[in-house]
Amino acid sequence: MYQKSYHRVVFFILMLLYGLTGLSPSIFAQTTLVIESLPNTTPQGDSIFVCGTFNNWDVHDLNYLLHKQINGKYAIIIPKQHTYFEYKFSRGSWVKVETNKLNDYIKNRVHQEPDANLVYVTVANWQDLGGGKKFNYFVLWFFAMALLGFVFLFSLLRIERSDKMRVKIFLVLNTFLIASLLGAVLYEQSNLIWQSYFNMVSHVLLFAWGPVLYLFVYIHIHQSWPANFRWYFIPLIFVIVLHGLQLFNVPWLQFYSKEIHPLFDLGNVVLIILGLSFNLCYFLGGLRLLNQSDEINVPLEVFFLTWILRGSFGGLAILLVNGVLLFLGIQWTFIQNYTLFLVYMSCTIAFEFYFVWKYPELLRVKSVSSGLWTFEIIERIEKLMYQQKPFKNPELTVAELSVLLNIKPHVLSKILNEYYKKNFRDFINEYRVQEFIKMLSDSTYRNYTFLALAHEVGFNSKSTFNLAFKKSTQLSPREYLSQNELSRTKQTS
Repeated sequence: MYQKSYHRVVFFILMLLYGLTGLSPSIFAQTTLVIESLPNTTPQGDSIFVCGTFNNWDVHDLNYLLHKQINGKYAIIIPKQHTYFEYKFSRGSWVKVETNKLNDYIKNRVHQEPDANLVYVTVANWQDLGGGKKFNYFVLWFFAMALLGFVFLFSLLRIERSDKMRVKIFLVLNTFLIASLLGAVLYEQSNLIWQSYFNMVSHVLLFAWGPVLYLFVYIHIHQSWPANFRWYFIPLIFVIVLHGLQLFNVPWLQFYSKEIHPLFDLGNVVLIILGLSFNLCYFLGGLRLLNQSDEINVPLEVFFLTWILRGSFGGLAILLVNGVLLFLGIQWTFIQNYTLFLVYMSCTIAFEFYFVWKYPELLRVKSVSSGLWTFEIIERIEKLMYQQKPFKNPELTVAELSVLLNIKPHVLSKILNEYYKKNFRDFINEYRVQEFIKMLSDSTYRNYTFLALAHEVGFNSKSTFNLAFKKSTQLSPREYLSQNELSRTKQTS
């Protein structure tokens, strides 16, 4: 039922946003120049102008300042009366005019009436920058850690007797981290427009971080998916749809791209704040889940999960500090493009690699004999069997008994096999035989036949009862009764 509701909500969001979409009419009015690619050396805080025959080649004419669109591209509308014009792009000075890839002079661009009203252009270089860009050596670190991450993912798949569910969610968690590092490498090599696209991807990863980490902790503890877990990703789906609409320059999202800082627009700030809050809620939920759980009590596991959660809290704090420092205008190399945050998060790959390599049992199927389960569970089983006597239900199954014990069916089976050295059927029949013997000596059941008593304790057939009784006592029911009556007679005489 909840899956249908989930799909309906997702469908509703998609259709609502689709219904509100539409291309801006200004795109098709007059002549619109759109820059779809800029040199990666372009400073983020610089303004871009177009000059030409329509404004007497004024390189700093504010009326011809290009504005950043919702989709990250830069655009300007040239009035319709200019049916033929020549033009160039600059950053407000003739020293900062556009050039070709070799940083050589280029001829004026030309537009005339028969040409399309929507013109896409590419700026190859700027005269003052000459194509040079200071190399960020942290890129080498990010690339190396991403490669280490791929090796780590491969090693996870090689763990023998691995718990597939926990390994799967661990793979997803680290895939997002590796994607962030590779994104940082590509970001450094991209121009301003493509960098805006990578910013969109970073928002998606930010909103995926918290839910995936919470699922990792939950699955590691309970070895099952939480109910309604798909709802955790509704905000993520919303962000994906929102950025999809940005790429189409939806008019009613114009406010979203309003610049409030040279490095931040309104939408970027809002999504970062919401993403930080969203992740904080999930991290706190994961920590509470770990503290309240009685299904995990091995120090190594507790340390590993606690470290993952605390490391994530630290990453969240560093991301916030990094963003605040950028907002305050601090341009240290270690701060730019969230380098501090990415270096911190990349170190988690090295730690996880070492920890899982040294303790692969963390991602293996839990074994009773290995010490991952204590006698506390054994006591719960025996207390339940003596007090509630669920074995009297002839249709009792492993799944039903595990529900009563609040443990997983496969865990119960392992305990029976490794501690009691019995399968489920023999274990239950043992308690039924003991209850049968107890009822034989109870005067309340004196008039009951053997078969009636067998049904009373949970056996559903005479043959099954006889086999189980003999397996437990090495005697048939009548032989057992005869021996006990003879013993009582001797004691009386």
